[in-house]
Amino acid sequence: RDHIMAAAMAMKVGDWNAAQELILSLKIWNLLVNPEPVKTMLKRKIQEESLRTYLFTYSGFFDSMALANLASMFDLSESTVHSIASKMIINEELQASHDQPTRTIVIHKADHTPLQNLALQFADKAGLFVENNERLLDTLHGGYGYRDMNNQQTGGRGGRGGRSRGGHRGGNPSYRAVRFN
Repeated sequence: RDHIMAAAMAMKVGDWNAAQELILSLKIWNLLVNPEPVKTMLKRKIQEESLRTYLFTYSGFFDSMALANLASMFDLSESTVHSIASKMIINEELQASHDQPTRTIVIHKADHTPLQNLALQFADKAGLFVENNERLLDTLHGGYGYRDMNNQQTGGRGGRGGRSRGGHRGGNPSYRAVRFN
């Protein structure tokens, strides 16, 4: 599992060689009767998926990418890079177009993808959920968050807590008596 995760991280930054070495160094390949065709196919797929991952990850940082540079980075032919990028553009995975005279992929700065919009909505809702829970905690404990929890337990200010006043008496230290005014 660690090899797979490390290979995925290497693919994310475009280091397909490291990903390939990590995946092919697994001992499971020795159990196959004829592992060479599988390894050859796997090498090719790692190169192609590393290119896709690189385009997903770094397309927002570039205005354009030269096909020749991508082909040399991933040891693929320019036609293969063109084909992979075209499929991504057609499937709306990459907001870009091909510039044939300069042989580049021109990245379009566009709105967020539907998945990114959903992720942003989820982050907003999660933040609201946390904020509402903190408000609820404040109303239950009469303070802001956990500010007064130590004082209540040890009998600090305000006459709350202490053994002589009905505060914490031992046993489960997470138990706290709640007093409503």
